[in-house]
Amino acid sequence: MRIEFEQIKIRGQKSMKCADGKKRTRSITITQTLNPFNKNTKGFVKTREEILEELRNQLFKWKNEPIIDY
Repeated sequence: MRIEFEQIKIRGQKSMKCADGKKRTRSITITQTLNPFNKNTKGFVKTREEILEELRNQLFKWKNEPIIDY
């Protein structure tokens, strides 16, 4: 038996000009699932709003990091 939990996704994109003058664009999709094992610090199952707030914070942190070209 396979159980599929609902995924909550948020997508972000950032772009900037590098030192060589080229424009760089990066995108990311951050996901979490709404499931009984995904719990908050109090030990309760996370709500959709708690998950979205976490995802927004992760996206904000990622957007403020510089683009590193490998």
